[in-house]
Amino acid sequence: MSIPEKPLTMLFVGAGRVQSGCALAVVVPQDPILTIGSSLTATCIVNPEANADAQDLYWTLNGEQLPANLYSLVNDSALKVTLRGLNGSRQQSGDNLLCHRSDNRVLAGSCLYVG
Repeated sequence: MSIPEKPLTMLFVGAGRVQSGCALAVVVPQDPILTIGSSLTATCIVNPEANADAQDLYWTLNGEQLPANLYSLVNDSALKVTLRGLNGSRQQSGDNLLCHRSDNRVLAGSCLYVG
């Protein structure tokens, strides 16, 4: 008796139009490893196909929206956030820093490892 093969299903979080392979945005740096107490500046760079300007973006860390006073507009297509005095990661798999469009759609993200 053979086991029927099942198709492989993959989920791409933060990848905008997966079918075209074109992400709506990218967060840099990607998946940094940081020491406790350090600072991080991350930038969300938006693809023109995202239909969003940088001023339409916001950031979340582990599902909680970060205050706008931590953001800095780089240009029309990039918004950065600066986090200071980082605590150890809440989750063993790292903390999720996500860039969202104003309609709450996740455009891109990075996993922070603080320890």
